[in-house]
Amino acid sequence: MGAPADSFNGISVGSVTITGAASTFSSRGPTGDGRIKPELVAFGEDALVVDPASTTAYVNRQGTSYSCPLVAGAIALVLQKNPTWTPIQMREALMNTASNRNAPNFVIGWGIPDIIAAMNYIPANPTVDNCQQGVRVNGVCSCYDGYGGSLCNTTVSSCGIWNCKFGYCNSNATCTCFQGYAGANCLTATRTSSANSIEYSLVLLALLAIWYIC
Repeated sequence: MGAPADSFNGISVGSVTITGAASTFSSRGPTGDGRIKPELVAFGEDALVVDPASTTAYVNRQGTSYSCPLVAGAIALVLQKNPTWTPIQMREALMNTASNRNAPNFVIGWGIPDIIAAMNYIPANPTVDNCQQGVRVNGVCSCYDGYGGSLCNTTVSSCGIWNCKFGYCNSNATCTCFQGYAGANCLTATRTSSANSIEYSLVLLALLAIWYIC
């Protein structure tokens, strides 16, 4: 799952059917650095919505664009009961009370929100969330890849979240480099300027040939 849905402290929302099964069109995780996404899922397949071509009719549509407003509405309800919560505490409450909270995965994340349970949830720290590079799960900091410690503020490998400059952090906590780069942190360019020039020249010749034929 890519940007902007791969943000660290945002809530990415996937789609499920009316029976709770994951929709085939809903994006799966993980993120490029191995984190679980989406965080939550909501109904978004064959949703009954207002027909934009009519003033009286309804139609069935599908998409995560219909799932996200449901979660946004859930957040509004939970916030009414807990107006002092921070966005991080809201995220914690929704994820730790959702249907798949005990076995989050790359398909539905932490699952379908339970609004009543989230309303009555007690955050691990009611005043501040100090989990720096992770998220609290059942009161304990669950760290992102490359980080450790009780507050997820310790780098535990050379492959921290932002250390792979032209690549991504894989499940072995090492950098997998994009094509044309190498090295521990994917900083070394392996393509020479002459190679780039040759490639550019070939592309230019191909364009000229197309222009001549046309």
